[in-house]
Amino acid sequence: MQNTSSNYDPTFTTRSNCLPKETLKRLERLSGTFPVLAGESLGDFEELLSGLFYAIKPRDVIEEIEVTTLANALWEARRVSILQSEAHMSRVKSEIRQRFAANLPPAIHRKLTKALNDGSDESLKSLLTILQKLKVNIADLLGVAYHDTDPRLDQLRRLEDRSRSGGRSSVSFIDRRRSQQIKLKRDQFNLDVLTMREAERVLTRLEPKPAPARRKPIPGLVPQGYTPEWQ
Repeated sequence: MQNTSSNYDPTFTTRSNCLPKETLKRLERLSGTFPVLAGESLGDFEELLSGLFYAIKPRDVIEEIEVTTLANALWEARRVSILQSEAHMSRVKSEIRQRFAANLPPAIHRKLTKALNDGSDESLKSLLTILQKLKVNIADLLGVAYHDTDPRLDQLRRLEDRSRSGGRSSVSFIDRRRSQQIKLKRDQFNLDVLTMREAERVLTRLEPKPAPARRKPIPGLVPQGYTPEWQ
């Protein structure tokens, strides 16, 4: 559906699998009243959305590029009024299932399935949390394509190229900081596991070992004049 209103900006394009109205309403209930309803700016909208993300995931792992990308996606979906039916959202759900569900642990798989099938606010929050933990590019799932003049596009491309190639060239400060945080968390996890295993080994060594059972002599083989203790 094409928007012909005066505030339509052709430098942004949005594919058909954008967020439906119901999902936007759920996001509104999660984060309070969006400032855009009162005609505020994209920056205010982005700031409020940042608060929502800070409430969902730890502050030390959130990235501004994620908030900016999602904020622009939702803003664009609202502003140009390309809000599609639930059938389009089901395509996004299907893509999530195909891309991630097969390789997930059973517990996460159950949470993801419940979040996709249930329409409650808690399930939507759970879905956002899972997507963040899986490092999903939410803009891809929303189907937002940015114009080449958008400065955020180059940064997104560098992050995507690096994730595909495994290389380390032309990475941003945000990306380097994220890599350091992941490495620190991984090292801490390995240290915790080693500490736990070492503690188990020490406790095993310190446990009192039961005295060996005394074997009873075989009748008929007892020496003359010997009286066993068990008699």
